[in-house]
Amino acid sequence: MPYIDGFVIAVPTANKQKFIDHANLGDSVFIEYGATRVLECWGDDVPDGTRTDHQGRMLAAYGSASSPAQAAGGPANASSAPAAT
Repeated sequence: MPYIDGFVIAVPTANKQKFIDHANLGDSVFIEYGATRVLECWGDDVPDGTRTDHQGRMLAAYGSASSPAQAAGGPANASSAPAAT
């Protein structure tokens, strides 16, 4: 039975190449388990949402549209997610 599976994640622009490299590592696993095609996409002009968006989620969770690292005084491109292993 055909189906489409997808993931949407927020990645700072400064980490675009790291995202691409990491995503490419998983492509062969998806193919091994039956995917007929794997695509990586990048939205570079994504407006703030009117119902849900990453900025709204960060505002609700941390009181700021910045990442937790930024709120703590860290760099703008710091990731709040644990490092991939």
